[in-house]
Amino acid sequence: MSIAPVIRLTLFGPTHAKDATLLQAQELGCLHIEPLDRREDVVADRPQARRALAFLLASPVRRHAAHSAERFDAEAVEAAALRIEARLRALDEEKRTLIKRLRVLAPWGDYPLDPDLLARGLRLWFYVLPHWRLAQMPEYLTAWKVVAHDQRNCWVAVVHPDEPHDMPVPREHTGSVALHALQHRLHDLDAEHDDLLAERIALTRWCDALAHSLTRLEDQAERKRAAGLTREVDGLFALSAWAPAAALPDLQEMAGRIGLAMVKHKAPPAELPPTWLDNIGIARSGQNLLGIFLTPGYRSWDPSTWVLVSFVVFFGMVMADAGYALVMLFVLLALRLRRRPAAGEAPGAAGVWPLAWLLAASTGAWGLGTGTWFGSALPATHPMAALRLLDGTDFRLMMRLSLLIGVLHLTLASLAQARLARGWSRIAAAGWSAVLAGGGLAGFSIDQGWGDGLRWTGQSLLGAGLLAALTAAVMQGRGLGGRAAALLAGLMRLPAALGDTLSYLRLFALGFAGASLATAFNDLARQTLHGVPGFGVLLAGLLLLLGHTLNLVLGIAGGLVHGLRLNFIEFLNWSGVEEGRPFKPFKLKDAPPWMHRSR
Repeated sequence: MSIAPVIRLTLFGPTHAKDATLLQAQELGCLHIEPLDRREDVVADRPQARRALAFLLASPVRRHAAHSAERFDAEAVEAAALRIEARLRALDEEKRTLIKRLRVLAPWGDYPLDPDLLARGLRLWFYVLPHWRLAQMPEYLTAWKVVAHDQRNCWVAVVHPDEPHDMPVPREHTGSVALHALQHRLHDLDAEHDDLLAERIALTRWCDALAHSLTRLEDQAERKRAAGLTREVDGLFALSAWAPAAALPDLQEMAGRIGLAMVKHKAPPAELPPTWLDNIGIARSGQNLLGIFLTPGYRSWDPSTWVLVSFVVFFGMVMADAGYALVMLFVLLALRLRRRPAAGEAPGAAGVWPLAWLLAASTGAWGLGTGTWFGSALPATHPMAALRLLDGTDFRLMMRLSLLIGVLHLTLASLAQARLARGWSRIAAAGWSAVLAGGGLAGFSIDQGWGDGLRWTGQSLLGAGLLAALTAAVMQGRGLGGRAAALLAGLMRLPAALGDTLSYLRLFALGFAGASLATAFNDLARQTLHGVPGFGVLLAGLLLLLGHTLNLVLGIAGGLVHGLRLNFIEFLNWSGVEEGRPFKPFKLKDAPPWMHRSR
């Protein structure tokens, strides 16, 4: 649970060594390159090769795959496919525009401009008039004619030197290109479209070869992008980047091998370094979860493990059914047996699979703890009933348990913020920790028979913590107005703390809703079994299958959404985690980053 320390460095070398430097830096995979020079002619299109392949694969007609790749040029095929795709898109756009123009001009017919009319200063003006407006034509217009009509409108052509300004309707803008010229252009577009489709079909023979070259093409595009971020002056190039401090020996060895100069810089306090989360094993699952919402700031702290543990607990509490856990484990096992390891997967890297196993295990643990199997409680005589520690149907108990989890979660978050903060900020965070813990103790001691001592302790913590938090807030303000505003903001945080704590009741509500729905399906199936002779067994089985499948899907969705919400909204709000920017290693696409290879 740590953020790897990084250093800022600049590599200098002769321009002719830039390509070799970028290639070896990409193979090393430990640099986060920062821009020194952005040239407009550098295009960083990493997905271009995949887009070209998708375009060729989408062809309705495909050639047989080439068996020999001797004449295959991946770059040429990619460029040709992208050129055809762009030209087809442009042709389709122009064709749509032409068709619209042809529809507008069709009623007027083909009207080549008469040179005699132009020589006499006469021009054609076009209008679409409803039938009843023909009587409103100006009397001074004598050279006009209805060239087409339908049930509603008339298409009128007027010959006049200037545009008539007293016409009953605005004129139609037909353009200066005649109908026959537009029709010829449309035929030319169709012919070019057919030629491009034929060229596309011819390129489809290289689909397999292009698919095998995707990684190389994307690595080349990434190097092209990185080259555009360097700066070249007088035969020398400079590359600025961040790197993990532990990778410094490898970088020095690379610089010596190529003949580069390397300078380390001390980052100013105002500059925010990229964050490289140094998590291994199962903790990487928490890192992946956290990455959905934010990347912690470099000078903040890494809550990945805390998020992972609390999310797994929350998910299991929402599901809380040992029968559903068995189904989840069976599905995961079946999918795992069919899964093939991804190319370039980091050894020991934890992805979605370890997290899925943990969620299923947490569901089973909560299910065994409440004695729930597919919505039904085990009888007291059952051997596994001894594992039952909680009564899931006890509203009071489950609500208090949900609130207790919320108090602990938010208190730990505030303590983590206090550990990181300095000065008055640390006192404020510690004070809110005491407020949360004291409020929880005072609240849980009511009607529990625990004695007045525990209640007094909670109330004392609550009062002392609130006093410390408000005092720290006031001391951080500037001037009388600033301190008054800080005091008001601190007071407003008190109801926010209560609301965030009550938000954890969703764990109880979702768990109770899932259990109630499962019980309802069980009762419905039982009634069907006894009420429908013959087919009752089949119908009851179908009801159980569909009902529990629906409940399982809804439970998983609710556990995922609300389990993450309590971490991303409530927990991170009280933990003081600042948002940063992720460390993006410049590496080969199918290779793990340096940090993983070095373990």
